[in-house]
Amino acid sequence: MRHPPGTPKSQDAALEQLWRQVCASRGTPAPDPAGLARFMEDLETHVREKLQSVLLLAARGREAPGELSLLSWAASCTRPALLERLATYGLAFTGAHLFACGLRLREQGWDMQHRIAQLAGNPADVDTLRALLPVKTVALGAPQAHPQEQSGPDSPEGRAVDKPFSPWPEDDEYGPPDGQAPGWEEEPMDDMPASNLSASLPVLLTRFARQRSEAFPNASGAASAGHSPGAPRLRLRLFGKAAAHTLEITPHRRGGDFLGVHVVSIDSAPALGSGVGYAWERKLVIQLTPEEMPAVIATLMGLIPSVRFGHHGADRSKFVELRRQENGLVLVTGERALSYAVPVPAGTACYVLDLFCRAMAMAAPGRSVADVLMLVKSAHGF
Repeated sequence: MRHPPGTPKSQDAALEQLWRQVCASRGTPAPDPAGLARFMEDLETHVREKLQSVLLLAARGREAPGELSLLSWAASCTRPALLERLATYGLAFTGAHLFACGLRLREQGWDMQHRIAQLAGNPADVDTLRALLPVKTVALGAPQAHPQEQSGPDSPEGRAVDKPFSPWPEDDEYGPPDGQAPGWEEEPMDDMPASNLSASLPVLLTRFARQRSEAFPNASGAASAGHSPGAPRLRLRLFGKAAAHTLEITPHRRGGDFLGVHVVSIDSAPALGSGVGYAWERKLVIQLTPEEMPAVIATLMGLIPSVRFGHHGADRSKFVELRRQENGLVLVTGERALSYAVPVPAGTACYVLDLFCRAMAMAAPGRSVADVLMLVKSAHGF
C-alpha cells in the first residue's frame, strides 16, 4: 500500500534532503528534481521504508554490498527519459512503481541496468516487466506499442548499434565542465596554474591529465629515480564538476618492513565557486598504505565491487573509497563530513590501474606490471 496520504510534507522533505546528502558524500547519481516529488508521493510504504533504510546506512558508510546500485536505480526511476523509453514497449510505469518492480526483480538476480539497456533484443524481459504492470495502467482493447513497430531514430531498432540506450545519467548530466583540455601532449602539470587549470581542459565525462613519464620506461627505473629535485613525477589528475583528484606515486612514509616501498598519494580539492579551476590551496592529502594498494587494484580490475579505507590522518578522520558504478567507477575521499567524489569512466580507469600497478612494481627489482596483476588475481582466487 502507498504511504498514508496524511504523511507530512516535512517527512518527504527530510528524506529528499538525506538523499541529496548521500549523493554528495558517496558520489551516487542524483534524482531528477522535477520528478522527485511525484516519485516520493507515489512510493508504497514498504518501498519507501526500504529506500530510507538504505539511505540512512549509506550516509554512515555502512550499507550492504551492492546497495548503492539500488540508489542509482531509484534516481533513474525519477527520470522521464527512462519512463518514456519503456512506454515505447507498452510499459506504462510510474517512477515509483518501476522502482518497486526493480526491487522485486533484483531479488531474482536481475541486473536492472543491463536488462533495461538490452530490452530491444530480449522480448522475454519485456514480457516479464509487462506482467508487473499495475492493472490500471493497461488499457483493455487498446493496441500496445511494439518495439519492432518503432522505426524512428530514437527507437531501439533505429538506434545505432554502437550507441545503446542507457537510462543511467552520465557524469556531466548537470552541465559539462568548463574549459578545454591539453589532451595527450604530455605537458608538465607543474607549469600550469592550479586556479586556471580548467581553462585548458576538454569537455569530457570525467576529465583527466597525465604527468610526463618518459623518465619511467619501466617500474624498476622509476624506483631508482625516486623524487629527486627536478625529476619528472608519475601522476594522474582526475577532474569532476565538484572536485578533482591528483594521484601520484610517492615513497611510503612509514619505515620498518615497508621502507622504500612506493604507494599512491591522493590530493583532493573542491571546485571553485566560479566553476573555473579548483582550490588546491585547500587540498586534502591522503597517502595509501602498502597493505591497501592490492585491494584498490582488485577493485579497478573488477575482482571486487568496492573498497573503503578509514582512519587515515593524524586524528584518524580521513577516508578514501573506490567503487564500481554504471559506466566506470567513482573515487571518493574525505575527512569527517567533508567529501570529494569524482567519477572515473572505464577508459580513464585503465590509466589509474596502470599507475597503481607501477607503484607496486617498484617494490622489487625486475617486477613488472603484469607480475603485479597476476599477484592480485591470485590473492583473490582467480
